[in-house]
Amino acid sequence: MKIWQRCLLAMFALVAIVGRGICASSSAPPVEFPYTGNRTAVWIVAQLHILFAGFILGAPIFVVISEWLGYRKRDPRYDRLAKEVTKVTVILYSMTALTGGLFIFVLLATYPQFTTWLINHFFLIFAVVYPLLFIGETIILYMYFYTWDAWKGEKKPATSR
Repeated sequence: MKIWQRCLLAMFALVAIVGRGICASSSAPPVEFPYTGNRTAVWIVAQLHILFAGFILGAPIFVVISEWLGYRKRDPRYDRLAKEVTKVTVILYSMTALTGGLFIFVLLATYPQFTTWLINHFFLIFAVVYPLLFIGETIILYMYFYTWDAWKGEKKPATSR
């Protein structure tokens, strides 16, 4: 087993142990948000996360279509557009992760018993599947962006930047 596989396995084991401990000892009283209330606070954070996530999920389709049009029409403007949208996607990916983390914290603070129940019933998804997908998506997104110029061949139009 390679070192990175051992580190990944250790990280998941640590998340599993700590996550089970936090969920088991969740007897904290819920926090009451002033002015807005708990429902509105959860809604605001969830809506922010969904807005960023919707862009993150939709932008790659636009990028692929723009790249294909640039290749097909031999127009470097489409390729440049695809690269700029990918740059924005890389930046907004961090915002999506931040608002997703904030969403979990707000849920834990406002509805601790429900969130504990949810995490306990879907522990494998929360602790293993979702982190693996998130890490894989991050690696693929950054590889795609940072190898953009290296993958250019003779047939791909040159970006004018």
